[in-house]
Amino acid sequence: MKKINLLIVILVISAILTGCGNKTANVSDGNSVLIQFGDTKITKSDLYKEMMDADSGASVINLVEKYLLDTEVETTDEIKVEANKRLEDIREQMDGDLSAVLKSYGFDTEDELLQQIVYAVKSDILVDRYIEEKIDDIYKEYAPFKAKIIYISIDTTEDSDGTLAYEEAKKALASIKNGESFETVAEEYSDKSDLAEETLYNSNSTIDYNVLKYAQTVDSPSLSEIIASNDKKGYYICQVTVTNREQLKEDFIDSLKKDTNFTNEIDTYYFRQHNFTVYDVLTESYLEKNYPTYLKPEVTDTDNQAE
Repeated sequence: MKKINLLIVILVISAILTGCGNKTANVSDGNSVLIQFGDTKITKSDLYKEMMDADSGASVINLVEKYLLDTEVETTDEIKVEANKRLEDIREQMDGDLSAVLKSYGFDTEDELLQQIVYAVKSDILVDRYIEEKIDDIYKEYAPFKAKIIYISIDTTEDSDGTLAYEEAKKALASIKNGESFETVAEEYSDKSDLAEETLYNSNSTIDYNVLKYAQTVDSPSLSEIIASNDKKGYYICQVTVTNREQLKEDFIDSLKKDTNFTNEIDTYYFRQHNFTVYDVLTESYLEKNYPTYLKPEVTDTDNQAE
């Protein structure tokens, strides 16, 4: 679930738009002049178009998400207590003065800020609920594991065919197999020292494809043989340290909550569950460009035949 932004520019779509059915909408009395500056007159239609150009549909998503959270998560006393606690944490960080925060995010009162925090708490609850309900599928999709990695690059100026680098990799692997710690060997041989730290990875991690492919073939802590990098520029040694689901669970879930792609998947799921539909052509065009997954996929003739 995408975090609700503290600053939300609320479009007055409900006041401006009158639904006309089947993905069309008119700006009610769109030629009415709202603003005049010199000889320039700005109508409702002009204002709506300018707002959408500047906003690119973000406020529509944020506004609907607030309705979604209110529908899915009741505002309980526990949520209010947690929101107040978070507000006090912010106050403490600001040495008791929230004026800078209020000004920065466009709030007039602390109550407005508190209400936004309530939505943040609700968002966290909905994310937790989704993960709990879908955890088996999530594990299958992400296949998490922890590993330490050594990388030995090929210096093409002196080692055109990679023989020297491969010999170094052999020495490093032998040292590990003889009982020397992975970290010590990495300090001596690895060209990417940060990879030697135990790290949580999953099927979407940006690590070498061949290393990832190896890690996904093992179901218990294991030490790889020498792995040629996918780009042919070096060699890897991978020590998978944790594969147990329960041992991975806490860190894995924490990582999911920080993964924008994952939280957007949650948005997509709930928006479609609630039949999110847009009846304005301009709004829909912005959402198709910037938030396409939130919209229901078009039903094709093939889909109808399958049903």
